[in-house]
Amino acid sequence: MLSRYWTISSKPQIDADPGILEVIAEDVNEHNLGGWDTPGWCIVKNTHLTINPNQKPLISSSTQPGEHLQEDAVGVCVMSNREDIASGDIVFHRNGMRQIAEIDKDDRIQRVPWQDVDPSLYLSVLGTPGKTAWVSMTEIMKLKPGMTVGISGCSGTVGVILAQMALKKDCTVIGYTSTQEKADWIETLGVKAIVSSNTTIERLDKATKELVPDGFDAYHENVDNVHLLNAISNMKLNGTIALCGLMKSYTQHMGPGPNLLGTIYKNVNIQGFGVNNYEESLLANFYNYMEDKYTDFKFNQHTVAGIMQVPVVYSDLYNAYGKGKLVIKI
Repeated sequence: MLSRYWTISSKPQIDADPGILEVIAEDVNEHNLGGWDTPGWCIVKNTHLTINPNQKPLISSSTQPGEHLQEDAVGVCVMSNREDIASGDIVFHRNGMRQIAEIDKDDRIQRVPWQDVDPSLYLSVLGTPGKTAWVSMTEIMKLKPGMTVGISGCSGTVGVILAQMALKKDCTVIGYTSTQEKADWIETLGVKAIVSSNTTIERLDKATKELVPDGFDAYHENVDNVHLLNAISNMKLNGTIALCGLMKSYTQHMGPGPNLLGTIYKNVNIQGFGVNNYEESLLANFYNYMEDKYTDFKFNQHTVAGIMQVPVVYSDLYNAYGKGKLVIKI
């Protein structure tokens, strides 16, 4: 089976330049994985791909030119020598950025729990963004009814799903977003919005104190050091900050770090986390949570067609904020 996969020709600089991406053709078959006598492998024809914000940090560090890029994907198993996955099953895996994926026994792959659901949802509300929001809510911030929660990047896929999870917990949610249009949208969901782009830390602090005079019980950080500094300044005693990402630093210089003195006096816990650090048994609980809820969540999703759209999606992710979850339908 002939397939095309995406790689890089050189390491990225601070800008997210799609010119470093190149496509290569390869032959995919079971013999590449050891043949029928080797257990644990399968071959997947991908139907939907995505690019998550951590792709640029990954290719800046661990990925080498010529190597397959790794990313979330959903597809149909076409050949299998695994006990847990049969030919015809719809699966979620991390060997994306290609048309056909060879999965060996050490690769992460999962038969999706609901085979009749729109497969693209396993890249958004039922995928890494939804799982990230769920881990932040349950394992890091440990949200309870009545808590006041801050979320930066609140109109992004992770942020807006987390905001709705928190609202379902009867929390008060303050959401930071970049434009008035986005602020108006998340306010229709029940979020109290603050427009945080092109402002100073003093104005951000003032706007926060007007909405949250007593401070945050918990806060989820997605954006940058300025937002993190503002959060630290507005935490309650024994509050928790879930440090999920600093997306602006992926295409800009990091900038000065926050003053951590406030975390000492307020006994604030800052917990960095990545969803892949959590065991599959833990994430199984995510599907139990989502089973009767996933259709309730509102989020933006933008879909383009064709494997050759990878550079466009890569550029849009870092340079054209606001389209929501970016999905490629092959």
